[in-house]
Amino acid sequence: MLVVVAAVLALFGCERLRDVKRCRTLARGVNSSLDTIEGLTAKPTSSAYGKATLEYEGLAKRLDTFDGGSPELARDVHEYAAFARSSARASAALAQALNTKNPAGVQINARELERLARQEKVIVRRIDGDCEPR
Repeated sequence: MLVVVAAVLALFGCERLRDVKRCRTLARGVNSSLDTIEGLTAKPTSSAYGKATLEYEGLAKRLDTFDGGSPELARDVHEYAAFARSSARASAALAQALNTKNPAGVQINARELERLARQEKVIVRRIDGDCEPR
């Protein structure tokens, strides 16, 4: 009986370690992409937002194949991938507006990126909750 209890406790410990590893891998990947995007868009140019578009698209693709482990984390990572795709579209539109010197387009797409940044904070809070020890 004691062996069974020890085996069950070890199994739960191993699963928790896998969850921590998943969350750390997720955080490293997302933060690396966001740091790159932040650096690129420090100067708002068409080229910068074009490169940011590619970074957002790459992030979305990586998240599409991410193994979330739990259904909650998988759902929230899927939603973050959708956020990254939306941000890629808004960045591409902003790059185009900057390239064509379209002030209305610049304003609309800059606001869309701001709205997406607020949405991202909500998703990140849920992911943080998914990654907290239980």
